[in-house]
Amino acid sequence: MTILADMALVLVALLHVAFLVLEMFLWSKPIGRRVFGLPPEWMAASAPLAANQGLYNGFLAAGVLWGLALGTPGFGIKVSGNARGGCAPAGPSYEAVGG
Repeated sequence: MTILADMALVLVALLHVAFLVLEMFLWSKPIGRRVFGLPPEWMAASAPLAANQGLYNGFLAAGVLWGLALGTPGFGIKVSGNARGGCAPAGPSYEAVGG
């Protein structure tokens, strides 16, 4: 069952990479127009939006592949901004010093 789940994750990641390429690099090319079936004027006007969506798909693919690479032991990994476990920017501590 684990192998089947891993294969499904790889498929999902590959689909997101394909969407990234389609939306970021092939959006205004003939293949992009054929896939989406939109008028060339509309595709040209929406190219920045498509590139943004493609980048989003790239980050989704990276997250899926990162999780797949970490496996079950990676479940305990926490990304934190500072030693206290919060995401506040690093800077001076305003806690009382010396009692």
